[in-house]
Amino acid sequence: LETTNIRPQTIINCGNGTITIFGRVVHDHKSYAALPMQDVLAFSSNIGAIRIGMQVGNQNLYEYIRRFGFGRKTGIELPAEARGLLRPLKRWQPTSIGSVPMGHEIGVTSLQLAQAGSALANGGFLVHPHLVAWKQAAGQPRQVMQFPPPVQVLKPGTVGTMQMMMRRVITEPGGT
Repeated sequence: LETTNIRPQTIINCGNGTITIFGRVVHDHKSYAALPMQDVLAFSSNIGAIRIGMQVGNQNLYEYIRRFGFGRKTGIELPAEARGLLRPLKRWQPTSIGSVPMGHEIGVTSLQLAQAGSALANGGFLVHPHLVAWKQAAGQPRQVMQFPPPVQVLKPGTVGTMQMMMRRVITEPGGT
């Protein structure tokens, strides 16, 4: 939405459920000839996601993945947090543009996913998660923690559009 002229109603060619990208054949779970972009999300069309990813491009796609905190620790106050899996852009293969938009070649933690999703609830700001102590031990001084300030990862207009599209995932008949 922020790097292309694609809008929710933009028709995306879904290739009747099949696309060949750099010699690799990818199939959709259902055959769609074409869908509006908002339905690519609602119906979870891999082919549609790949076509959108190709218009966004490797560089923009990678930058937005990083903006949302994937591929690095969130900084939560727990030991041994995992970074998840995200190869540096220079190590992407030609077929990566067909894999990453549909969620392959990337591994995320539940905490990273919650943090990224919460950016839509926070007006486009990525807020670093932290633990809140519910009970202070008797006689212990209150510890004041310093947290990084929220970072704007989406424009406010984009947030509203994304919320509308994500709502359709659960309200649209056949949404997945």
